[in-house]
Amino acid sequence: MSGTNRTKLMALLVNAAAFVVIVAGMRAASSIIVVLLLAVFISVVITPLYFGMQRRRIPSWLALLLLITAMIVLTVVAVVVLGKSVQDFSSNLPRYQQSLQAQLAGSVEWLRAKGYEIPDDAVARVMNTKTALTFVGNTLQAVSTLLSQAFLVLLIVIFMMLEAAMLPAKIQSISAMTPEHRERLRMAVNTFRQYMSIKTFVSLITGGLVTLMLAVFKIDYAVLLGVLAFILNYVPNVGSIIAAVPAIALALIQFGPGMSLLVAIGYLIINTLIGNIWEPRLMGRRMGLSPMILVISLVFWGWVLGPVGMLLSVPLTMIFRLILESIEETRGLASLMAAAAPRQGPPAESASGD
Repeated sequence: MSGTNRTKLMALLVNAAAFVVIVAGMRAASSIIVVLLLAVFISVVITPLYFGMQRRRIPSWLALLLLITAMIVLTVVAVVVLGKSVQDFSSNLPRYQQSLQAQLAGSVEWLRAKGYEIPDDAVARVMNTKTALTFVGNTLQAVSTLLSQAFLVLLIVIFMMLEAAMLPAKIQSISAMTPEHRERLRMAVNTFRQYMSIKTFVSLITGGLVTLMLAVFKIDYAVLLGVLAFILNYVPNVGSIIAAVPAIALALIQFGPGMSLLVAIGYLIINTLIGNIWEPRLMGRRMGLSPMILVISLVFWGWVLGPVGMLLSVPLTMIFRLILESIEETRGLASLMAAAAPRQGPPAESASGD
């Protein structure tokens, strides 16, 4: 092996080792990193509102005071209302489990009366509803954990907002950054901010429609399930499915299979219209990620940071892709992560008209 190849191999091994160490450190410090990441992403969404108020000649201190007041009010309402709903739901889980078992037992007996042969072991597996309801309870417990950290996240967001006005000047003062680097950084931040703003807006619409639908159907905990749909809409591919499970189960428990089917159809319509038609049009291709990359990022960030890592998997992967895109040597890797291949110009023959 030549000296050049040996040097490249050593550099590759050192970079791989550094990556493993960084990932292990992130996993060990996940409780701290999750709080910081949530604060950063909330700040990214709120900052355009802050600068927009300044452009309308609202004094900086007043704009900041209004935003901070609004965030405090929303946080208090979320903690009080949603926290109580989570506790009530958790206390009612045993009752829901018994009711769901009775519903399933009735369905099995009806099928057997119609002449269908259903093995006893299959019935035992179907009747074991503890796993499904435990999964729902764990999901709501994750929401409760987020609420318990809400005030810490809010405090960090406030200090980040105080720094937001001075950050551009600080970046300009870095002598090592060329104008090209600053432009790439500006484009990366704008792209990420656009994604987070659109995703948050779409998630709010999704959560609102789910809440309205469940309230019309008189399903218990409509607001809580709507918030769950809002949060899990950040999780790619499987988030909407996970959000639908507790609502469908509650509809089955309260009103039977017919209402459960209606709720499932309602979730399907909402997620199809918003997630598969409207959201891609708002996002555009430039912010799209390959489906394979989405799945890998979901598993990876979920393993490193837990349930919140799954919520933040797409934003974190987008940041990584934007970093690769800003470095000339790694732009090829960024293209591989995109949802579609980059457009190429027409060949010379067709351009000349031959």
